[in-house]
Amino acid sequence: MSSLKRNIPNKSDIEAALNLIKYAEHNAAFSSEPLVEAALNRSDDEKSALDYLLISTDYWKNGEYEKSLRNAYTGVALNSSDTRVKASLELRLGTVFQDLGSEDRSWELAEKCFNEAIEIDKSFPLSYVFAGDLQFDLGEYDDAEELYQKARQMDVNDPATYNSLGYLYLEQERNKEAEEAFRAAEKLEPELPIVHLHLATLFQEQGRNDEAVEEFEKAIAMYPENALWYCHLSMLLLELKQFDKAEDVIKKAKKISPKNETVLSVVKEIKKLKKLK
Repeated sequence: MSSLKRNIPNKSDIEAALNLIKYAEHNAAFSSEPLVEAALNRSDDEKSALDYLLISTDYWKNGEYEKSLRNAYTGVALNSSDTRVKASLELRLGTVFQDLGSEDRSWELAEKCFNEAIEIDKSFPLSYVFAGDLQFDLGEYDDAEELYQKARQMDVNDPATYNSLGYLYLEQERNKEAEEAFRAAEKLEPELPIVHLHLATLFQEQGRNDEAVEEFEKAIAMYPENALWYCHLSMLLLELKQFDKAEDVIKKAKKISPKNETVLSVVKEIKKLKKLK
């Protein structure tokens, strides 16, 4: 069928979609977002490159990597006139390869995609953040920080960059810098759950347990479908000998994911410790 039938997204839809892409991993309602639903409901000959980007991201988020790759490559083939969409499709391909494992070939493909995204749009901060994330996973912390700082310089109001910097500092035990970065991210976007999860981890490592509990609870309230976050909170409550509260928390996790091995191991640990009380 004629390409004239293909959806042509307007500028505001592109901006909104790219913002969804940026935080997709931490958005429990991603599939039900209007732009994503619209993309899923269009026929193949109507879908734009942006539609394929959204659909690919939906599959990636759900761990369906083969389908994610297929849709991202289809989007790339449509050769969008919008450089941010083109770059984001390369970023999506890169994240899939990165998540496929630590085999050298996967890392190489991921890095190639991230470099291609930077080449397509050198002023797109997200490309530098994703490229930095790969270097972080490879243990190349100096390279990761350099890429994150480039992204920050391009957009000082992007919470994702501060969150990535904070997590890098946390890994390096640069705790003061980590907290400053997370607080900057929180100020820019208070409803970003991963920031609160990272703050909880930082506070727990520092023995600031009451603050850690509070941050875990904030993260869970924003993304209640993530069973593993309940596990983190429940284990912290066990350390604080708050057995009943820990049990209440893990019951919620079990309801969400009744067969999850981590959830079941926490349930078993709580039962054991309650018997020893």
